[in-house]
Amino acid sequence: MTDNTDVLSNAELPAVRFLLGFCSRFGPAAGPLNAGQWRACCGALSSLDAAYEELENQTFKAFVDKYFTLLMDVPSQAVPGAQLSFKHLYVVYAYSVGCKIGDNFMQGFRGGVWPDAYSYLHVRSDTWKDMWDLFANGYDWIYQDSRIGTWAAMNTAQYIPIIFEFATVPSVDPITTWRDGFTNDVLQAWASQWSDFSDDDKRLVADHAKTVVRRPTSPVWKQATDDIMQAWAAAPPPEVIHRASGPVISTPDNTFPNLAITDGNDAVNAAEGVLAKWTDFPAVQAATAPAWGGTLTDEAKALLRDSSALSGDQYFFLLHLLIALACGDADSARLAHTIAYAHAPSKEYDKDFFINQLIYLVLMNLADPLGSANTHAQLQQFVSDCAGILPASDAGKLIATALAPQVKILQADTSYPLQDAYAAIDAQFYARKTDTGDALDAARKTIAGSLP
Repeated sequence: MTDNTDVLSNAELPAVRFLLGFCSRFGPAAGPLNAGQWRACCGALSSLDAAYEELENQTFKAFVDKYFTLLMDVPSQAVPGAQLSFKHLYVVYAYSVGCKIGDNFMQGFRGGVWPDAYSYLHVRSDTWKDMWDLFANGYDWIYQDSRIGTWAAMNTAQYIPIIFEFATVPSVDPITTWRDGFTNDVLQAWASQWSDFSDDDKRLVADHAKTVVRRPTSPVWKQATDDIMQAWAAAPPPEVIHRASGPVISTPDNTFPNLAITDGNDAVNAAEGVLAKWTDFPAVQAATAPAWGGTLTDEAKALLRDSSALSGDQYFFLLHLLIALACGDADSARLAHTIAYAHAPSKEYDKDFFINQLIYLVLMNLADPLGSANTHAQLQQFVSDCAGILPASDAGKLIATALAPQVKILQADTSYPLQDAYAAIDAQFYARKTDTGDALDAARKTIAGSLP
């Protein structure tokens, strides 16, 4: 783990790339958002919150902290007079999804696909209160002395051996991850502990698990959520939250005489009604735009003004920082473009731009047999990963233009960049690395001198 502000560890790269991908989709340079994107954005934000735990670089962590701080209090008129903001509506979203989670698959049973219809929850008719109480405080379940809820426990969706029962107690092999594309932080459930289940059963478990909305754990968002849950614990605003106390349908059983079933239909329908009025959601884009100023731009300018020669690790970080800036507001994207477009001539490439030389040096450092020693396939994947997280800003397009020929060369020449048939002079690998680093160092000084 590193506490540095200008290097990245291998362990945090997936989280950093996820952050940059989020910024390219929802940041200021993504173009105007529309009201219908709130659900996709909330899902992606949930995954970003999970990725935060794996971020080590303090520059990027500070950026996410600032972004979340601005995000929490973006106001909404979804329910006029209720004084709602993003943080409240995210809780409504989580509640609407949480109320769809039942412990028994009642429509279709084994061999089917988890339905859009809501599942029923087995409860005790003498202790059941309502869906909000389950969501906020948890509920002592009638099976196996288990407890379902609270929302906080839903960070880990762990299934107990009875195939269709849902327990939220983190235990052995929790099936949580944000890396596999599920925006709710739950990995598709093909765990070894279910090796004796059929593929259909596993698929049902996976589909069920994917309905969980992750409760935030990053410091800023967690505190905002905790404050809401404390304020709403016993009496959530009725115009925002439907408690859904029933109907509770009695189903007498010899083993469980108080067994009943209920569902969260009323809660879900009411919550979705509130969320449908979240038409001012696009305001989050402008409200969070200032997050790109300060931490990210300050770090970029500090690297430019550093009079010493930067290390390969620092230039690797700078490439990712430029992508982040290109996703940002006008000033941040302009800074990224200024840096990327600066002239940075070397002996091998005497008319090249900073971004071309930067990518070239990064690839050489990754391929260095005495350094990272990446395989050719890994170099191709790296370029592909970077190309996939670029925004539509002018700076983003400039970086994309610089990456495009690297993709073609890596496809055509498996010896590249250890050997380079395209360089103006026939220099050895380590001489090219040194020349490229020197060219970037000289260009940084020129760019720094032009900054206000």
